[in-house]
Amino acid sequence: MQSSEGTIPQQQSDGRNIVPEPVDNHASNSEDVAAPKDDASSNPSILTDANRSSSESSSTTSSRKDEDNQEDLDVEGYGSGHSWASDEYEALDLNYDALKHVATCYVPGDHGKCTNIETLERGSFHEIRILEFADGWSCIGRFTRNKHEHLSITESEIATVKYVRQHTTIPVPETYFVNFDPTHAVGSAFVLMERMQGIHLYAIWEKLNTDQRFAVVEQIADVLAQLASLKFEKIGSINIHGEVGPLQSHAIPPTSSARGPFSSVADYMLSFVPDVSQSPAKVKAYYPEIRLRVRKYVEDQTDDPIYNPPFRLIHGDFDAQNLLFTWPDRSQSPKLSGVIDWDYSYTGPLYYLFEYPIFIQDVDLSAATEAKYPENKLLRKNLVRFLAQRSPKGSIEREDARECFRQKSFIMNIYRNFFMTFGWKNAEQELNRVQRYADEICDRGDEEWFPYTGRCDWEPDSELESEVEVDK
Repeated sequence: MQSSEGTIPQQQSDGRNIVPEPVDNHASNSEDVAAPKDDASSNPSILTDANRSSSESSSTTSSRKDEDNQEDLDVEGYGSGHSWASDEYEALDLNYDALKHVATCYVPGDHGKCTNIETLERGSFHEIRILEFADGWSCIGRFTRNKHEHLSITESEIATVKYVRQHTTIPVPETYFVNFDPTHAVGSAFVLMERMQGIHLYAIWEKLNTDQRFAVVEQIADVLAQLASLKFEKIGSINIHGEVGPLQSHAIPPTSSARGPFSSVADYMLSFVPDVSQSPAKVKAYYPEIRLRVRKYVEDQTDDPIYNPPFRLIHGDFDAQNLLFTWPDRSQSPKLSGVIDWDYSYTGPLYYLFEYPIFIQDVDLSAATEAKYPENKLLRKNLVRFLAQRSPKGSIEREDARECFRQKSFIMNIYRNFFMTFGWKNAEQELNRVQRYADEICDRGDEEWFPYTGRCDWEPDSELESEVEVDK
């Protein structure tokens, strides 16, 4: 790991700078990303995954060559001047002279001086800059807006990306330099990282024809299959030692003690409705019933491998804004060039890894979205087929891939959306979510409700009931 102010990086054999591991508790947060998350993707007031649209305003992270080939694909650019909401973190006042000095001295390679810094779009938690160098090369700088977030989040993200680079062929950005100190002269904790070629999938998805979308889904299936090949005995987040340590999660308040790692899915899930909490009495009154129902459901799956060890590595926000593709030739299918934004990734059950991406789920919004239902169904069918085909015909692994989709459950999916994805903004929101979830599982039960509620008339995809294995 690289960087912190006040230390002189030593040269590794591969030319990267490295310093001793930090031992202090400076706050930090980090993403190995080429562009920020959209605020909408982290909005805890949204009911379901299907309603989390990938409508971010951010620009391509491609090189100049790619920009020339894909100029009309760019969406409204970074730095488009969005005003800050009252409950957002304050805008950063960065010292560009100090940043240029750090980049010139510590970014590996013989690129000369850092000559220019271009402001890009902000996200909920970070601001993004492009750093340009004398030889025309550039990298990304990502700067943390929240100055009170613990450095363990950054450490886990960097360790996760390193693990993925070492054990898969999934394209992930290289980290060049990390500063964990929010009081650094630059004005923020920050990460300097590889500027990956490509454009966010959400920016091109509507421009693709059906065959090209099938090709994209197949590449996504390959990423998921590779993550499924990484196996762990505990649920938690990868730490700086490359081991599974305490869980990093948006839903865990910064003031709370670390959770986990966990040996079972039940313990992991129920840690989000603890016996001892600071929640109001009205909220906690619902907890016993929720805990009882969730524990019973999970423990009924004791012999089901998709819920139990070995656990798999799960991306913290596997959505279109974090998938980069190059598409220089419109007559050909786009090629996956990067998977970014690995903060809050964790190890968990195969059930939660093998999931339909949001952009091929059905949503009740308009006649236009309804017109996409037939194609979405085919895309979902082929995602399952592609995942199954990554394992030998007749194997347990192939059957497990299909079972992950056959067994999608309201109790599991909506619990994740309500309790495990983001923290509560206030007690009123917490009460609303807890009450709604408790009422649904008590009144209807899992068998009478849906794992995806984007469509009021949702029903399981019929092809998942087929026991016939059909290869390409």
